[in-house]
Amino acid sequence: MWRHITGTYGICPVREEFRHEHYCGRGRTAIARAIIENKLAYDKSLADVVYTDLCCWSCSEACSLLEGYKIRVPLITRAMREDLVKLGIGPPESLEKIGLNVKKTYNRFGWQKGERKAWAENMEIPNEAETLFFVGCHASYMYPEIAKSTANILKQGKIDFTILSDERCCGVTQIWDGQVQIAKDLANHNVHAIRESGAKRVVTACAECYHTIKFDYPELIEEKLDFEVLHISELLSDLVNKGKIKFKEYRKKITYHDPCQLGRGSNVYEPPRNILKSIPGIELLEMKRHHGSSWCCGSGAGQVVRLASPQLSMKIATDRLLEAKETKVEALVTTCPFCLNLFASARNISGIDIEIYDLTTIVMQAIEICS
Repeated sequence: MWRHITGTYGICPVREEFRHEHYCGRGRTAIARAIIENKLAYDKSLADVVYTDLCCWSCSEACSLLEGYKIRVPLITRAMREDLVKLGIGPPESLEKIGLNVKKTYNRFGWQKGERKAWAENMEIPNEAETLFFVGCHASYMYPEIAKSTANILKQGKIDFTILSDERCCGVTQIWDGQVQIAKDLANHNVHAIRESGAKRVVTACAECYHTIKFDYPELIEEKLDFEVLHISELLSDLVNKGKIKFKEYRKKITYHDPCQLGRGSNVYEPPRNILKSIPGIELLEMKRHHGSSWCCGSGAGQVVRLASPQLSMKIATDRLLEAKETKVEALVTTCPFCLNLFASARNISGIDIEIYDLTTIVMQAIEICS
């Protein structure tokens, strides 16, 4: 049984900050029911509450431990945000800007479309392969070291792979902020492009891209996917188990942060840990909240809360970094660029002394290069 059920740590990060019922899963579902029963109407003050939901699946995880219950609160919040957008009350301006960026440049940052594949310069990547690396906006633009590390991991594992010539943002932010039509357009484009490539398997290093493509795209395009979707940690863990990837000694005390969309959202917990445990010299220590009870980084699904309520987001991220420091480790490792970016900002503002890495970059530092 989760310690959350006893109230030892609490369930909802937002509820822990604001201490009001309407900021937790039970309160949010009560609000949704009142709207359906015409006892409550949407307005700006209600929208402000709806856009503080991290949609981190923590309340749903706790609910599932009680026999007979499984309320998917994040999907209720998502539906409410879609209503707010239809009514012209949402999303907040900061999120609307991301939507405009995506429509204009096909990436969340609004950077040049032509720069999306700059990370792959001088890399020999075939035009066709059974495996397709879906890079994502963060790895393409902000963290090219993640893209390069993932590509090199695939090469070391002797896996031929290709990338899309016209990859576009996965649309995760628009799925979660209510601008669902933008997300549908992106999904239809990306799925069509993947099918045209002939790939049978899609690999991504981003927890948000992974959950979006695997679980949200079938709903958005209204049909099943005819290709497999894997997070790089799943593929890499299999390569390590088969002896196709080997590591040299890499001494460091590490804790692993479960991204909400990869962990509770997709039930992928062990592959990243298996990889870290297989690296000689790494000591993997768990934070007090891990696996299903892992505390959210504060970004929120699609980075919605970070953009809508930056101070709230930063406070939650700082709390998580302090929890990591309590574990007496040198570094925190995660598998989500959204988490990575927020933790780096929180560290810089708070002055908490801890190294922060994406799993792929740690692997490339420790991998035993084979010719």
